[in-house]
Amino acid sequence: PGGGMTEQLSRSLGFDELSIGQGELGGATRRATSRVVGDGTIVSGGDGVGGQVLMLGKRLSSDLFLSFEQSLGGAESLVKLTYQLTRQVSVVARSGTDNSADIYYTISFE
Repeated sequence: PGGGMTEQLSRSLGFDELSIGQGELGGATRRATSRVVGDGTIVSGGDGVGGQVLMLGKRLSSDLFLSFEQSLGGAESLVKLTYQLTRQVSVVARSGTDNSADIYYTISFE
């Protein structure tokens, strides 16, 4: 019950996350300009498509997340696989316009 059109679209396509964000393709940080996450939560704002990236993501397991990113202002795209080793450490492999593997360590102040 409930949920808007964006939640229904997300569910029907089988994605856990759909977003359009301002930033670089494959960037570690990106400001969301429009986003649909799991339960249909939407964040919106921002103008134009220059520097915007469309991201479609699917959680394969509790530790593994697969995503596809496409630049809306160009032809660049990539597939990204993120594996959460621990709460603080994740490994990210990218293939497409940019091929790389990175290890991220996150410090959270909660």
